[in-house]
Amino acid sequence: MRIMLLGGKRRRLSLAGSLFAVLLAVAAASMFGMFYSAFVANTAQHDAAAINVAGSLRMQSYRIATHLLDGRERGGRTLADEVAAFEERLHSEELLRPISGRADDEVRIAWENVLQRWEQDLKPIIADNPSPEDVEAYVVRVDRFVETVDDLVVAAQHAAEDRMLGMQVAHGLGIALLTGLVFFGLYRLQTRLALPLRELTRTADRLNRGDLEARARIDSRDELGIYARTFNRMADSLIEMQRGLEFRVDEKTAELRRRNSALELIYNATRDLSAGAMEPSHLKAMLETLERVTELGPLTLCFSQPGARQAFETLTTDKGARPGFCTAPLCENCLRAGVQGSSSQVASGVLSLPLENRGVRYGTLLVAHRPGSQPTGWQLRLAETVAGHIAAARARERDLDSEHRIMLMEERAVIARELHDSLAQALSYMKIQVARMQAISRQHETAPQMAPVLSELREGLNSAYQQLRELLTTFRLGMDSPGLEAGLTKAVREFSERGGIGIRLDYRLSHWPLNANEEIHLLQIAREALANVINHSGATSADVVVAPGENNDVVLEVLDNGMGIDTSQEQRAHHYGTSIMRERAEGLGGILRLGNRAGGGARVMLTFRPESMSRVSEFENEQIQNG
Repeated sequence: MRIMLLGGKRRRLSLAGSLFAVLLAVAAASMFGMFYSAFVANTAQHDAAAINVAGSLRMQSYRIATHLLDGRERGGRTLADEVAAFEERLHSEELLRPISGRADDEVRIAWENVLQRWEQDLKPIIADNPSPEDVEAYVVRVDRFVETVDDLVVAAQHAAEDRMLGMQVAHGLGIALLTGLVFFGLYRLQTRLALPLRELTRTADRLNRGDLEARARIDSRDELGIYARTFNRMADSLIEMQRGLEFRVDEKTAELRRRNSALELIYNATRDLSAGAMEPSHLKAMLETLERVTELGPLTLCFSQPGARQAFETLTTDKGARPGFCTAPLCENCLRAGVQGSSSQVASGVLSLPLENRGVRYGTLLVAHRPGSQPTGWQLRLAETVAGHIAAARARERDLDSEHRIMLMEERAVIARELHDSLAQALSYMKIQVARMQAISRQHETAPQMAPVLSELREGLNSAYQQLRELLTTFRLGMDSPGLEAGLTKAVREFSERGGIGIRLDYRLSHWPLNANEEIHLLQIAREALANVINHSGATSADVVVAPGENNDVVLEVLDNGMGIDTSQEQRAHHYGTSIMRERAEGLGGILRLGNRAGGGARVMLTFRPESMSRVSEFENEQIQNG
């Protein structure tokens, strides 16, 4: 059932409205049937009276005929009384009440016929002292009149029967209507109440079992439809709530996993770095783990010497040997970025995290991120923590190296004292003995061939004594002037003053780390070469160059403008200290080259690869081989 609302929209009645409408229709049909039955019953009651009165008209007309034939009164009633009684019955309320006002009413037509025949055929004959002829005419006409009265009785009977038939039809229609309304009401209850309630119950049961996809399929716009839509929205809200909770659980799980990964990374980094695992492969694996955990990158680790402006070692998680933004060897922008452990932007989408420990900077950790977005707090803190651990490991390595240097210097100082107390005195004694032998040889004019031998012996002793002095000087270096650059500066100043020539130092290796053994060997080779310059070359100037070479090599060159090297004399053992320099070069795993310069003068060049750079080169080669 539908009703029209304002605006032409059609809307179903509510459930209560539908039930009320059905009950109202049943009540209306019942009331109509009862009222119609009462009306028909009341009319039927008047029909019986009308039929009786109509039937009495026949008797009254015959009584008038009997009275006319007898000519005497019966029961004290005169002819006029009988006529008056006839007319009273003809116009009585009982007879006229069932007659409707319609002109085509059968009873009315029959009554009018009776009235007309009475008024025109019978009443005029017996009005005033009827004669025998009038009596005879009345008797003749009364039969036809009675037939007219019979027609009235039949019409009244037919009218009563029609009313009874109408009442029966009305009762039948009422019963049919009530039956239809009852079935319609039951249908409405089934379709709009029972089935929706069953659907709601089924949906509620499925939801109770945890099936949040359950939905009540009710399309009606009544109360149950509203309940169903509310139910469905509630289920949708539960799903959204569950998804929100699942998202939060996943988020918390991811956060816990991330924290666990971060703790595992910090633990492994602390363990490995504490164990001295500063190999490039370990550091590269640590950077890759940090990149995976923080979802940043690529990450680049640049190591430098404290105070240096150029990095000596670079490790990156990028596919290439170095990231695209790298401007090496111009590393000052990255190495100077960030102070006191703070990060700073060095390029678009690149943060620099300093590797600092106790105020000393050992390099930087470059963190690439998406341009326009900054790393979150936890990402930055984790990267800073790893950078701090690496810096602490570098500091420990530096402290251990310093301790090793001190121990080495102390040991060399002890050796120097022992050499001075033993070998130096022995050489001095031998020099004195050679001098005595030369003096005796000149006094006694011994064989002439002895003089060159004694001269060479004296020269060899002087050379050995000089080398011993240089060795003792080298052993005593470093206690008050740590570092290769400081040692070379002191050596250059010393030999420049001793030889009276200008010696320049070009040191370009301040950003590379060298261990104590490498520094000692380099310093000794440089001193040996400078000793040759001032003792044998006759040069007026010299240059000492220490610079990085190709393939992570270190190159030491000592150049002069003297007479050059006599290659035939250079082959003699111990001449110009070449054997000592070669032994030290072999100890470094390097190559020593002695030769002359194109413009005159000698060139002593040492090429070797430091231990720290050897690790880097081996790692780079492994990376290239592994693709």
